[in-house]
Amino acid sequence: MTEIPHLQVDSDTGISNLTETDFVRMSATSGTPWRHVFKDIQMPEAVSGLRILDIGAGTSDAVAKLLSLGADAYALDPVYHYISHHDPKMLQDSVRKNFVNKLRNYPDLFKEAAGALSRFSRSINENPDRYIDGYASQMAFPDNYFDIVYSGTAILIYQDIDMNILRSIVEECLRVTKPGGSIRLYPFMQSSESHEQTVNSARLRNNDKLVEELTKNPRVVRMQKFDFSTPIQQAITLVIHKAT
Repeated sequence: MTEIPHLQVDSDTGISNLTETDFVRMSATSGTPWRHVFKDIQMPEAVSGLRILDIGAGTSDAVAKLLSLGADAYALDPVYHYISHHDPKMLQDSVRKNFVNKLRNYPDLFKEAAGALSRFSRSINENPDRYIDGYASQMAFPDNYFDIVYSGTAILIYQDIDMNILRSIVEECLRVTKPGGSIRLYPFMQSSESHEQTVNSARLRNNDKLVEELTKNPRVVRMQKFDFSTPIQQAITLVIHKAT
């Protein structure tokens, strides 16, 4: 596997020297439990019958939960390549080592994360067609297909480092979202400890620029920002509503 080049971002254009694939490789695959995912992206209470896509789902059990609630749900993540082309346990073992086991000093969080990984493993074995190996900028779904497209800490945090990549992914999200449907992105306008300050500054400018561009996009009827920040952590979800 080739090394990821040293990240460089132009402060004026918000464009970097890396690719979407590079940013995927930079990010750590985690398995966020469904309760946190639902809160972060402001999932509607009634999801039965809705077609929903989780972009950058990793080993989260959110799609497993959505399926159990009657949603027509899918997960998209290039890490599923390891399941379809290598040892199926490779991905789960990696997440157990690098995510779940690091929570051992926090019994409640450890139990929740371990349970989520177990439910993901069971769901991907029972519903392999629901877990798609692919990239957000080139999705193998028809136009106007999903009622809700969402992403937590995948599009924002990593792909928003580069404005061209962010723009391309959001345009693709708009393509696969039904008229009247929504795109939900978390965390909006939030710095990340994973990045240097110069990278975070570029990300936040790109987040702002995205909203500015979307206000002029005829396919977008309105946007909402759900702010559920606490005194110790900023937390905002951007919801983009596609025009009917």
